Order: sequence, then C-alpha cells, then structure tokens
Amino acid sequence: MQCVLHTTQTFQVPGTTVYLSPLHCPNYTPVAGGGTVSTDAEALEALKGQLRQAIANIEQAEKAETEAMQPRTEAEVEEMQGKLREAMAELEKRKEQLRKR
Repeated sequence: MQCVLHTTQTFQVPGTTVYLSPLHCPNYTPVAGGGTVSTDAEALEALKGQLRQAIANIEQAEKAETEAMQPRTEAEVEEMQGKLREAMAELEKRKEQLRKR
C-alpha cells in the first residue's frame, strides 16, 4: 500500500507494516500524528486486512502469555493454593480489624 508518486514512511505494528505518505499526495488523507493513509478502496481494504492480522497476532501473543503463566506441575498448583490461603487469612484478619472499629 504505497503511494507510487511519493516516498513513503512506515511504522511497525507487531505482525504488520502501515505505510504513510507525504501530506501532499492527492490519493492520501491526513491522519493524526502527521502521516497520511490512502483513500483508495483497495489500499484501505489492504490496511484493514493488515490491522486484522495485527490484532490476531496480538491476541495469539496474549493467549500464549496467559498459558505461560499457568502452573505446570502439581507442586506449583499447591504452592499457589498455599499463597491463596495465606492471602485469605490476611483478609480475614483485616476484616476483623475493621469490624472492631
């Protein structure tokens, strides 16, 4: 999605590239931040596809990160349960302190 008449600048979003042309190109519309985006229907459809792919890449990375944070062994699960029990006990103590006020 480049303006063939003018030099373009690009910026990266994980998994995609968005091309920005100089402001004087008649086939492009100014956008916030000083660049422009093509108003050509094909170019806009291509940009939408790139954005959809970037969103899919981000969602996939989020899913992988969430899975990586899950406990992997029974011992890790038990450790987390112990920490949760300790946190619950602290909350119960705090609750009692607040009731006495």
